[in-house]
Amino acid sequence: MQHIIWITPGFAANEEDTKCIPPQQLLAKALTKVPSVRLHIVSLHYPHQRAEYHWHGVDVYPCHYQGPLAKVRTWLKAYHQIRLLTKAYPKAILHSFWLNDACLLAQWVDRFRGRKHLVTLMGQDARPTNRYLRILPLKDMYKVGLSQFHVKQFLQSTGFEVDQIIPWGLPQPSIKQGARPNHLIGIGNLIPLKQFDQFVDLVVALRKDIPDLTCLLVGEGPEKEHLESKIAASGLSNHITLTGALPREKVLNLLAQSKVLVHTSDYESFGFVLVEALQQGAHVVSRPVGVAPELNGVSLAQTTVEFKHAVLEALQSEQEPNLPPSFQLDSTIDSYLKLYSSLQSPS
Repeated sequence: MQHIIWITPGFAANEEDTKCIPPQQLLAKALTKVPSVRLHIVSLHYPHQRAEYHWHGVDVYPCHYQGPLAKVRTWLKAYHQIRLLTKAYPKAILHSFWLNDACLLAQWVDRFRGRKHLVTLMGQDARPTNRYLRILPLKDMYKVGLSQFHVKQFLQSTGFEVDQIIPWGLPQPSIKQGARPNHLIGIGNLIPLKQFDQFVDLVVALRKDIPDLTCLLVGEGPEKEHLESKIAASGLSNHITLTGALPREKVLNLLAQSKVLVHTSDYESFGFVLVEALQQGAHVVSRPVGVAPELNGVSLAQTTVEFKHAVLEALQSEQEPNLPPSFQLDSTIDSYLKLYSSLQSPS
């Protein structure tokens, strides 16, 4: 039996919590179906509890503290839990997510074990604003990136290359597309990074060509009131619906009911929603971030004019997009299983 110990800043609080890092959850579920693998998860900051629980048969050890010295207490509990697991399973592989405190804790433990630690870069941790980049011994760990865009950013930030790129993958779809009443959909946290102002500007530009334009913005965040005001001031209240945050299954349903996903984000390490949209048969128009430049059928744009032209072309297209095989979940799990096997201690 091969034991894998994940160390992550957060993980799903229960089996109904589908919004917490969906690609990580999909990978974890896939690992539970591999008879020769047993997964254990140490989660630092979410959920906000410290009682062990089970998630689809996986033991999850949350370590969250509040109050005075909360972070130090969280780290101490997580470190203690990781040491207990590695004592029980000496050959276990530590796999952390994000170049942050989860990675630092895993690296400390593996340094004492004389093992090479595995980390998957996940997002803005590859950017120079990540203070952990200055203290992590990057040369001493096996680094996995998510896309060419992502690893290029990491190289520019640190001077280090990743050891491997493993893109996220999707299982076979449980939802199949039918009628598509929504012209456009945007999905993501309502934060400045996602640049949903440009989504609203795009709808203003498109109304001249499509008077009955129907659009959705799915997500929650600090930009909500600003976007609501901008939508109202632009006379788009009957054209853009803000849905708030939704469970993943509902988001997939909305993708299956939409013609074009518009992705205006300024940065993505991968952009999981891009592959979700393609799998649901929606066209995608995106800024050249994350995996977008690598996906056949994704139209790239930066200015509102470029977005408008690409969206109009997508709306007129009779060709249905498809997700390339390399972005299937089977490909992702195979890559990680091979990597885990290569890092397994021979002793």
